[in-house]
Amino acid sequence: MIKKFLNIIYYSVLLFCVTSFASLIFSALISKMNNSFPNLKIGFPFTYYYQFQINSGHGYELQHGTIKTHILYNVVICIFTVLLFLRIRKQNN
Repeated sequence: MIKKFLNIIYYSVLLFCVTSFASLIFSALISKMNNSFPNLKIGFPFTYYYQFQINSGHGYELQHGTIKTHILYNVVICIFTVLLFLRIRKQNN
């Protein structure tokens, strides 16, 4: 039981990290192609971190923010995805 729980947590964290990194890379590529670099959005399907550049009177400034509830939503979606995958894999065996 503990091993199964740890596997679910491990794969959920792994899925969360991979999707977050992929969304970061995708966001960086899109903003680079649109000449709006370093505007970034991290998180899939819900963006939980954003960074953008604004032009103030003294030059360019980076603004950023975090949406904590979106992090929770993404983690819950990852857990359900892993549970669904493990259930389907168990039924096929």
